[in-house]
Order: sequence, then structure tokens, then C-alpha cells
Amino acid sequence: MPYHLEFDTTLRRAILRAEGAVDLAASLDAIAALTIDPRLQPGYAILVDMRQADYTPSLADARKLTELRDQAAGLRHHPIAFVTATPAHYSAASLVAAMASLRGVAARAFRHHEEGLSWLAEQQAGS
Repeated sequence: MPYHLEFDTTLRRAILRAEGAVDLAASLDAIAALTIDPRLQPGYAILVDMRQADYTPSLADARKLTELRDQAAGLRHHPIAFVTATPAHYSAASLVAAMASLRGVAARAFRHHEEGLSWLAEQQAGS
């Protein structure tokens, strides 16, 4: 499975890690699974760690990923940080985050893991 989901109950975060070959179908499945997971409680932030993934979504993929997030009303209330390793992945994640932001989701892309974690903590503190 290209995505692994874990929860940090102390920091109130869902961590969705992608590793290896990932595609649109796997990404959509991972988002759908996250939306129905009973461990995703109010006040939780979401970290999408794409640093080990081999996938750069196209513009069409980015739209589909954002549309699914829009349909999953439960995700709208959780800040989402995308952490990437390469400039191409960062650009794609920034596009997905920008499209999600237009739909009312607090989302940002980061090149550095610690920056993403800090931003999530700020978002959680402000909610």
C-alpha cells in the first residue's frame, strides 16, 4: 500500500505518508479512507508527507484531489500541510493546496518537514 495512515493523539494529528509509486487512484483511496476514519476527531490537523512518494499530480489530478476533499465535508475543518522533497512535488502540492484554499480549506505546501509541523501547530492554536 503506497499510503500509510497513523494518528498522533498527543499532538492531535493525522499523518498520511506516501511511499514509493503512488498514483491518482491510490491518492483518492487514501483521502476517502481518511474521511471515514473515526480517529479523525475535531481539532485534528492533517500532515500529508509526500517526501518518499514517486508521484507528481497533473493539473487534472490536482482538480480531482481537491474535488474529493470538497465532497468530504469533514476534511474542511482540518488544516492540511503537504510536505514534499523536490521542487516539482512542491509545485504540485502548492497547486493542490491553493485549490483547496479556494474551497475554504486551510492548506499549504512545504519543502521542509519542520515548517509544515510548525504551521499545523499554529493553525491548531488559532482554532
